[in-house]
Amino acid sequence: MKPNSSKKFKIIFCWLIFLFLVFSSLKPVLSQVEPGTLDILKNVANRAGYETETPQDPVMIIIKVVNYLLTLVGVLFVLMIIYGGLMWMTGGATDFLWLGGASQEEKIKALMIAFFQQEFPFRIQENKLVIETKNNFSKFVVLFKDKFKEILNLELEVEEKIEEVANKSEKPLETADKNGKSTIPPTA
Repeated sequence: MKPNSSKKFKIIFCWLIFLFLVFSSLKPVLSQVEPGTLDILKNVANRAGYETETPQDPVMIIIKVVNYLLTLVGVLFVLMIIYGGLMWMTGGATDFLWLGGASQEEKIKALMIAFFQQEFPFRIQENKLVIETKNNFSKFVVLFKDKFKEILNLELEVEEKIEEVANKSEKPLETADKNGKSTIPPTA
């Protein structure tokens, strides 16, 4: 377990307890009943000889337990939906949200995965973050210049690393004969 994972677990666990307590304390609302109406009805029922206090029936106890369990399942479901949406919107790289005490290199890697879905070689020079990108990807990386400045407080500089394509002057591996059938030439 990473050091940040325990912090993440504590935060999620606290929210889970909080939401459980909030949702389990909600009572059904009696619509269109003025305050005191239920007391009047209980008094009338007592005078008529009816018992107003319901004994603890085992069925009612089971219903309350099931109600609390379903509330807990509902809270877990809502948390899973929120977490799933967060994972979807950040492309699965939510590590940067929990990186309070992480090193700057770890934050940079997490942000690159979140923004670009891959890591690039980088270095930090004074107050600059220099990222080495592949062909034609530097224009896309520059779009996130403001975000890197806002989150990391570093100016972004992009160096484009041009990859040379291997010389393809060799004979093709496959040729077609006069009938259009594919043939593979023998190797020398």
